[in-house]
Amino acid sequence: MRLNPILKRELRVQGRGYGLLGLFCAVNILLFLCGILGSLAVVSRMRRDFEADYGAMLYIYALLKLIMFLMILIISPSLTAGSISGERSLKTLDLLLTTRMTPFSIILGKLASAFCMTGILIVSAIPALTVPLMYGGAGPLDVAVTLLSFLISAFMLLSMGIFAGSFEKSMQKSTALAYGMLLILLAGTVIPGVLTAPFYEESMNDPFTLLLLFNPLVTEAAVVTAPLSGSQLIGSVYERLGFSLGNLSDVYIPLALFMELMMGAIFMLLAVRNITPAGLLRRSEGRVTGGEKSRESQNGK
Repeated sequence: MRLNPILKRELRVQGRGYGLLGLFCAVNILLFLCGILGSLAVVSRMRRDFEADYGAMLYIYALLKLIMFLMILIISPSLTAGSISGERSLKTLDLLLTTRMTPFSIILGKLASAFCMTGILIVSAIPALTVPLMYGGAGPLDVAVTLLSFLISAFMLLSMGIFAGSFEKSMQKSTALAYGMLLILLAGTVIPGVLTAPFYEESMNDPFTLLLLFNPLVTEAAVVTAPLSGSQLIGSVYERLGFSLGNLSDVYIPLALFMELMMGAIFMLLAVRNITPAGLLRRSEGRVTGGEKSRESQNGK
């Protein structure tokens, strides 16, 4: 099987520097410190109070998972936001399009290289994440679901970044656009349910709260709290917003992760569409038309 040339080149380039190595070390050191210090604090309290509260270890485990996800949430968009815009600013995207590589293979190679780096970061954090589990409390299935949710969320965030990068020539603008889209996704799926919740308190059927299924932070909150309280936390959040999950609570996590997969695939396909010759032509014509209109308005003034 022939390796994607873009993926091969990106992995070789990324492997030469020490930036990713430093990132991996910083993330794992932070997680190990939080896990070890938190576990020692719980053990010290149990020795002092003569009370075996091993359930407290699960809270340390949940905290580590949340910290890891927030890092993925912050880091992932920046890894791909400048991939396509960087090629355009260096005027090498047109050269890539003249080769035998299709726009899909270019996007796939860029996305796969960033996904490999993020996947290595996630897998390398397994020992740190499982430090509180030395006393038990969560099984291999929970760890596997956590890693799967991290990978799916990373795919969606990386696809969002590469979609933002397919719009702009400037890496700074594409990065800002990627984080702006992330902010809209996080806030835009919460605000409608919050605003309409007072009108649905009795009937408990506010459809706007279902937008939370598309919110990766809410999905990860469900994964984090799964070994602690099952679906009770997410269920209570929905009830406060005027919607009763009912039987949906049993499949909430798989359904939300499926939504993230679909969003990632859509962002990826839209990025492919933006770098096709027709897409680039439409964007260049739009810029020319916009420039002409601005000049006409200035001349009119």
